[in-house]
Amino acid sequence: MSFDLLLVDISLLGMTGFAAVEILRQELGEKTPPVVFCTSDDPAIKTRAMELGAAGFLAKPYKPEALLQVVASLLD
Repeated sequence: MSFDLLLVDISLLGMTGFAAVEILRQELGEKTPPVVFCTSDDPAIKTRAMELGAAGFLAKPYKPEALLQVVASLLD
């Protein structure tokens, strides 16, 4: 299984988006695709996402155009 990009929310069933990204990074190492966190506009959450190496961050609610712009910039 491979991915070109991951869109991750902080609130996931059974774990946080942070934990999911940490597990993926352990499993995939440098092959981990870019991660974009899509979640609430909280400075502490954004800081933690960036510490985990997020390629992008979208604060909810976001416009579809913003999502498309981030995705396009990372997949070009």
